[in-house]
Amino acid sequence: MNHHVHNHLAEIDGDTAVAETCGLAHMVGRGPGGNVFVYQLSLRYQDSMVRTPEGWRFTRRDLVYDWSTTASAHLESNA
Repeated sequence: MNHHVHNHLAEIDGDTAVAETCGLAHMVGRGPGGNVFVYQLSLRYQDSMVRTPEGWRFTRRDLVYDWSTTASAHLESNA
């Protein structure tokens, strides 16, 4: 599985902040009969944070799924 995060946007107001971070996840697996598939997922983290003496801490995290798809895949041999 690969999980990539990007396009992080934060709005800071004193000791509080809200942020949104986009992400893509790619998972490869085997289905019934050994068929290889790839599952892709687009997501966004919507966060609220507060600054503490120890640093920034999450006070809330919502996970939004935008879309997903599954497709057949072929794995190349490294032999």
